[in-house]
Amino acid sequence: MALFSSFLLVIALGIPIAFAFAISGMLYLVVGDSLSLDLDNVVTIAFSGLDSFVLMSIPFFIFAGDLMNQGGIIDRLIRLSGLILGSSRSAMGGISVLTSTFFGAISGSSAASVAAIGSIMVPEMEKQGYRKPAAASLVAAAGFIGILIPPSIPLILYGLASGTSIGALFLAGIGPGLLIMLAFMLLNAYLARKNPLPSGTGQSTVTAKEAFSIIIDALPGLFLPVLILGGIYSGMFTPTEAAAVAVFYAILVGKFVYKSFSFSALPRIALGSAVTSATIMIIIGFSAFFGRLMTLDQIPASISEMLLSLTSNPFWLTLLMNGFLLFLGMFVETATIIMIATPILLPLAVQLGIDPVHFGVIMIMNLSVGLITPPMALNLFVAARISGLELRHLARPILPYVVTSLILLLIISYVPQLSMYLPTAFK
Repeated sequence: MALFSSFLLVIALGIPIAFAFAISGMLYLVVGDSLSLDLDNVVTIAFSGLDSFVLMSIPFFIFAGDLMNQGGIIDRLIRLSGLILGSSRSAMGGISVLTSTFFGAISGSSAASVAAIGSIMVPEMEKQGYRKPAAASLVAAAGFIGILIPPSIPLILYGLASGTSIGALFLAGIGPGLLIMLAFMLLNAYLARKNPLPSGTGQSTVTAKEAFSIIIDALPGLFLPVLILGGIYSGMFTPTEAAAVAVFYAILVGKFVYKSFSFSALPRIALGSAVTSATIMIIIGFSAFFGRLMTLDQIPASISEMLLSLTSNPFWLTLLMNGFLLFLGMFVETATIIMIATPILLPLAVQLGIDPVHFGVIMIMNLSVGLITPPMALNLFVAARISGLELRHLARPILPYVVTSLILLLIISYVPQLSMYLPTAFK
């Protein structure tokens, strides 16, 4: 385990994750056994890890999500959510959850969802009687729905690491994502009754004409995930080609339908998307080098043998894998865990009879919980920043959502039909 020890040491020194992969791997080559590799192989292996047609979809999906966000889709989704949920006591919290689900189906990013929706909904929820920490915690929790609902960047990364169909993973994420959405909306309604809000909060009554206008205004943005999944499963294009089509469609909607940006704004939006994409790509490249060292050092096999030595019961082994992923998710960035843990745990999962597509959903759900569980808790950090609160203020109000998420994780883990019904139906 010298490789992992050097990796943890480098992270403890505050070095970014991507470079921690490279530095710890090179230290291992210099100090330990060469494993038939030398330092000249670092760049070659890292580059080969990026030489994938599937990976091209990531910057395209990120760019499409940024374009739709710049195109004013958030306001339209909030109005549509308010129309659906009406003016009940807990409407504003439900609107936040529903809008996060809609936006997740467009952006595929959790942190982006929290930042975009939270900046609007947290002040609005506070006006309607919600305590600011409770509002920020709700938005942080709802944000992770975005990495289960397709198109999901983490599911693409898992598909790359496991060789699993991206289209099947996209379909598998829909059921669990909708289940989480419903559970969070019900939890919000329960908390609203337990901690009474002023009655009648939420959206004012609208006429039939206004309702029709709200629906029509939101439809162009909501058609994007339909275009992506429909195109993939009709055979019109691959997931990567679907991502490129999504960018083209987002430009058309933003420029000619919503008229929210001009062509001159595209370089600025593209630059922001490029920075986000580059961060992910650097992690993937150097994690490929780190993963090669793990394979040569037979670390995945060693961990599998260790887990099997504890128990051979599929129920308890699944629980152990969940615990391992939850622990990692509390400390390490999502993309990093996917690239490290997939080659370690997937063979064991297959040995237990878990479908690789189902295991992908289990893995992403675990990492989603990590997004709202300190100390890493990326969604909580974003929610704290946009709400002007300290992280400690969110520790208590986020707890009900963490507990609910853990219960849902067990349901998703042990009821594979929730994930596998759509992939099986469309096979």
